[in-house]
Amino acid sequence: MIEHQHHNLDDQGKPAGGRTKATGVDFEWNSGPPEKPNGALLEDVMEAAIGRLQFLQKTQPNRDKAIALNHLETALLWFQKNEREAKRTP
Repeated sequence: MIEHQHHNLDDQGKPAGGRTKATGVDFEWNSGPPEKPNGALLEDVMEAAIGRLQFLQKTQPNRDKAIALNHLETALLWFQKNEREAKRTP
């Protein structure tokens, strides 16, 4: 369960870091360009969650985990697509 989270904006209204804390995790979110990260990147956190769920599905497979895994993988693909498109837009 999330204990604390805040998300910051820079002077131009763009995401600029923040923090999310829950039992076992404490993320300082990236506040710079993704090419030079100074904090956690959403893509990396999503990949970590996918990796953990893949492990759980291998050790204790069931339909619900398979569906959740599919949704997380799909979300990551859409996020990566959005990031690629944003880089092409001046």
